Amino acid sequence: MSLRRKVNNEGNEVIQIWEVYGSLVMSSYNPRERPLRGDKTLNAIVRCGQAVHLSIERFVTLGEAMADDNAEIKVDMYEACRDARAAGSMIEHLCEVQHDDGGQLRPYADKHHLARAARALLSSVTRILLLADTVVVKQLLNNKDRVSISLNRLENVANFTEFVKAFSQFGTEMVEMANLMSRCQNVSTK
Repeated sequence: MSLRRKVNNEGNEVIQIWEVYGSLVMSSYNPRERPLRGDKTLNAIVRCGQAVHLSIERFVTLGEAMADDNAEIKVDMYEACRDARAAGSMIEHLCEVQHDDGGQLRPYADKHHLARAARALLSSVTRILLLADTVVVKQLLNNKDRVSISLNRLENVANFTEFVKAFSQFGTEMVEMANLMSRCQNVSTK
């Protein structure tokens, strides 16, 4: 599985976990109205925060690996990964429970802080995905240039032996381009 596909899969996992968390907390908890009741709900909130944090850690690790392989995005990718880690840690912290004044367990955060952390997480994950897409686009453009050069060689051959060599090179470049485009298509449809 390509690194880009792994990054995309981890990003989808983060989104799914966050949707579950949103359904648990965002729609049912208002600190001014009523506390969430039940150990199951509170435990689910804590587990959700931990799951978001772990997913972000895996996602960021893949982003950093991609940055190490591509010097042109390294600084920006590491910055986006650092921001994603911070947002993931913040969400995990906000999902912890604490005792309120009445001795009841309550989620630590209110909607405002959760929304702020979610926006930060979404922003940093989006930046990571955009940087990964930049790498793929550059690969496609480089491959397109190689195909063009091979095609120019093919058009300017002087004899049959040069034609066979140029056609073989052109075919190899076209196969590489088709494989790269296929991988990109597979990533975008999953």
